[in-house]
Amino acid sequence: MIRLRSRRAAASALAAAILLTLAGAPVARGVGPGPSPTLAAIQVDRLENGLTVVSLALPDPDFIVFATIIRAGARNETEPGTEGFARLIEHLAAKEPRQSPRGLDPDLAIRIGAKVTGFAGADATIRTIVFGGRENLEDVVRGEADRIINLEFDPETVRREAAVLAAESETPAADPDGRLVEVLRRTAFASHPYGRPELGTRDEILSLPDRIAAGQLFKKRLYTPDNVILLAAGDVVRERLLALVRRHYGGWEKSNFEIVVPPEPGADEPRRVRVAWPIPTRARLAIGFRAPAFSDREPDHAALDLLAAAAFSPSSPLFERLVRRDRKALTLDAFVDDRRDPGLLIVRASAATEADLPVIEKAILDEAEHLRADFITVPALLAARAGRRHARLLAMETTEETAAVLAGIIGLTGDPESLGRLSGLYESVGVAEIREAARRFLQPAATAILAPGEPPAPAVPDAGAAKEDRP
Repeated sequence: MIRLRSRRAAASALAAAILLTLAGAPVARGVGPGPSPTLAAIQVDRLENGLTVVSLALPDPDFIVFATIIRAGARNETEPGTEGFARLIEHLAAKEPRQSPRGLDPDLAIRIGAKVTGFAGADATIRTIVFGGRENLEDVVRGEADRIINLEFDPETVRREAAVLAAESETPAADPDGRLVEVLRRTAFASHPYGRPELGTRDEILSLPDRIAAGQLFKKRLYTPDNVILLAAGDVVRERLLALVRRHYGGWEKSNFEIVVPPEPGADEPRRVRVAWPIPTRARLAIGFRAPAFSDREPDHAALDLLAAAAFSPSSPLFERLVRRDRKALTLDAFVDDRRDPGLLIVRASAATEADLPVIEKAILDEAEHLRADFITVPALLAARAGRRHARLLAMETTEETAAVLAGIIGLTGDPESLGRLSGLYESVGVAEIREAARRFLQPAATAILAPGEPPAPAVPDAGAAKEDRP
């Protein structure tokens, strides 16, 4: 039978894959080797209707990954009535398509070992089928074309899927870490869709059956060949792939529609929010700093990613002081959003009690000020690069993992050649670029606190405990 990976697991795996990819292979500044064998094998074709087809032949006999990358997600739900449709469409695409009532024949699915993954995020929707046997490629291409081109909004099916999505939307509410980040984003983004839950709110989800016309228009505008990239990796012959794609996708009409996403205006003061957790748990703190959009050409996003690894990882002086020496924090980490539009650099920490959070918050903000004014050390930069490089190698060990990383990057940039440019970009970023990125972006936009019960009386951090003792 077809194995369908959970959407939550798929989302986590894809986010991790994108993050881990950003290390790049070692490239000397100003020199740069030729592309790696994997990247050199990428071939890109574009059909007359705007559909982009990427083929990546890899030495993995009889094994193929076929991915449909739609550059539409919660970010595109900007018009009233469209909220929640990106995730709904991803759910509907997993149902039996109209022209192939049974989808893949069950016996064929077992024989080819089909595994299907669906994921709808903030910026892109990615559907992947992994299978064996190049002779089965036509069945897969035909079925996947039918799923996206002929997808329909049957009212009864929409009603059932809305109930499933409503239950799925409860998951972050049961996860303190997920809830903390969700609330932080909602607080930081007052206008941009990044401030909304990617699934939509529960009320929005339950009203989906009443807004089918808006969903049909949403699909007609954005789920079109000029907004879609097909990726086939593994035992793939470019010419045969192109012939099959032309046969089954060639009549698909483009829309030429351009979405207008409202920009997020800057706030005069950082915004704050506190979440009262109903049961005992660690106190948690998240500070969001403005971060640039994901880029494979400009250095700021890569610089902040390296800064996060150098300044807030277990090898950083701040971690040593807050977690190991003073025992104020139980955990400390940081990551940069990979987003098509400006997002956040999020620094998170946890403590045994909420009374410790003011000291931790002050230490993080002091560290941000230090990073804006000073260079990080060269050893810290080299360690951050090495960590990202090692993570990238681990993230792309197999054909399926390589395809997942490439699909995630393409979903952000729309360009199959982005992965090759990122490899050089990370190694070209030095301490000066990191300090400049810190100077421009390390201003707190929002702070979120999650702790059990009502907030304690305001506490003033002890000056001695918060004071830094840098060597």
